[in-house]
Amino acid sequence: MQRLGLMDYSPFDLAAMQVGDPDIDRGHESLLRVLGRLKGVGSERKGHEFELILAELGKELQTHIASEESLLTALGMPDEDVRRHLRAHSDIIENLALISFLVPRKAALSHLDIFMEVQEWIVFHFLNHDLKMRPYIACKNKGSVTPAI
Repeated sequence: MQRLGLMDYSPFDLAAMQVGDPDIDRGHESLLRVLGRLKGVGSERKGHEFELILAELGKELQTHIASEESLLTALGMPDEDVRRHLRAHSDIIENLALISFLVPRKAALSHLDIFMEVQEWIVFHFLNHDLKMRPYIACKNKGSVTPAI
């Protein structure tokens, strides 16, 4: 079982969160590593560094989402699942933009609260949206048309 290299960050088993596409899986791991750095800086109360890592996370998310959406539309998933997935991406980006706007303005949220919120959005998304792609990616990798779900 492969564990994240973020000993105090998360109990999540990285292998259990993989969808079977190497680029997407590497993107997930990269996002989790940036989240781990965000947590470390948040607990140390380094405001400017926290803002920089939050901005880095936003860029990582946008790159990852673009890659994921390009794959998502080619998998043959049901339209409603695709629409929900795309909406979830928009929600994460909008929420992160709002948080990124508030942080430098010394909003009432602590860095740890912000980290916990952002972590919840991303991990919830992995578990409730991205893992739905797994059977479709497996079929794509085998040359099949649709999974037997």
